[in-house]
Amino acid sequence: ARRRAEIAVEPGRKWSIERTLRDALERVPLYHNREGAHLALFEILYSIRVRLGVSPTGRRHILAEPLEENFAAIEDVIELARSSGCRVCLYNAPVNPAVSMFYANEYRAYLERLRTLAAANSCPFADLATVVPASEWGSWLGGPDPIHFDERGHETLAQHLYEAFADELLRF
Repeated sequence: ARRRAEIAVEPGRKWSIERTLRDALERVPLYHNREGAHLALFEILYSIRVRLGVSPTGRRHILAEPLEENFAAIEDVIELARSSGCRVCLYNAPVNPAVSMFYANEYRAYLERLRTLAAANSCPFADLATVVPASEWGSWLGGPDPIHFDERGHETLAQHLYEAFADELLRF
């Protein structure tokens, strides 16, 4: 009750059980250092996956809720950028050709939705999924990295971005 009274008198801060528990947990070392523990656990889990033969590059579904959140975020960024006087160009990011990350029908639907969003917002669009060759991607946990490429891959992407959007970006 005393702690509740202390929190209640702090300006602009309402008492809540969640805030009280979080404040108490901040004094517990494991909770206070949770980001480091999370990273260590992540590395352990991925090492186990590799030892079990489960690839971090395994195929995955494009889930509805995160997809909706991501598309809403793209629309918010377009609006924010335009309200600041920026021109907006959209592109579909490269995908490592050595990895089959998504189910084809879901990926096609995602790509069509991205194209539709670009058109609805009058944004130039480029599908750059296949522009970075397999030799320009990194490796991760003993296999091909599904999302990071090497320096040459960055140069390749930059060249294709320039080719796709130079006319739009150089117009002042």
